[in-house]
Amino acid sequence: METLLWEHFRVFLAVSEGEEAEIATESAAKVRMANDFMHGHYDEPLTVETIAMSVGASARSLQSAFRRVTGQTPWERLTAIRLEAVRHRLLSPQDTGNVTAVAMNSGFSHLGRFAALYRKTYGERPSETLARKLRK
Repeated sequence: METLLWEHFRVFLAVSEGEEAEIATESAAKVRMANDFMHGHYDEPLTVETIAMSVGASARSLQSAFRRVTGQTPWERLTAIRLEAVRHRLLSPQDTGNVTAVAMNSGFSHLGRFAALYRKTYGERPSETLARKLRK
């Protein structure tokens, strides 16, 4: 009986190769669109739900698509985009903002978490990045 139930369950969950390829293509497209949206709006107070709505998906399906395609969540990708923006601005000779202003203007609202993430990602405090620019 148990074997029969497992076989029915396996058949119920089975997806044809064509359906699997279509799902992968749709997932990749949604991830690309969401990534583009996040790049264009990283400095705004975004939520996963807002990002998902922008690409015509539910938050749950976007989470699944990101995991499948990138191995990250949308939130992890947004955080990475924001960190890249902060680093770029801190190193830019044209940008004269201080660390707090740059972080806040890049979508970070909790400065302690931001500083810890920045240091973990780049191996230095944001103030060290800014100081290096100012020394040049």
